[in-house]
Amino acid sequence: MQMPITNNRYLAIDRFHQLFQQGKFRSRIATLFGSNGHLLDFEEYQPYLQDTRHYDGVQQIPIEHIKGSVGRVADFDNTFRPLKKYLLERWVAIALIWEQSGWPAIQVYRLGEDYFVVDGHHRVSVARALGIRFIDAEVWEYDLRPNTRSWRVLPGEIRLSLTTACECGD
Repeated sequence: MQMPITNNRYLAIDRFHQLFQQGKFRSRIATLFGSNGHLLDFEEYQPYLQDTRHYDGVQQIPIEHIKGSVGRVADFDNTFRPLKKYLLERWVAIALIWEQSGWPAIQVYRLGEDYFVVDGHHRVSVARALGIRFIDAEVWEYDLRPNTRSWRVLPGEIRLSLTTACECGD
């Protein structure tokens, strides 16, 4: 069923298209510089994490600390601009829901100080587009495996320090 075009719906569609074009452009530029410009992939970090996670409850988290995704790394760029046209209807619906009643908390995994979205990618994208700085999230935290020494956080991205205690002579 086609939704009626209202002024707010039209504005949300227009904003989606702006972000989509910006995201595609930034992805092309990133490719020129040897990056894909996508979100960080939680799967790449799993070998360094303990198998169990612990629940930290619902918290307000800074959107700027949301760096990655569980399973949807190619759908959004690293600032949650949509990269796929099929995201339009859901994105617009989420924008209109925010206007009327707000959203439920997103679900994230915390690694160090940064977060990976499990559920709520569209909500994060719309929130960033609206300039919202914090979002409610159900937070699950993973700890590093005992033989992984520490997180090393570099500007804008999470990196693991893969130096282990045995390699350091500790």
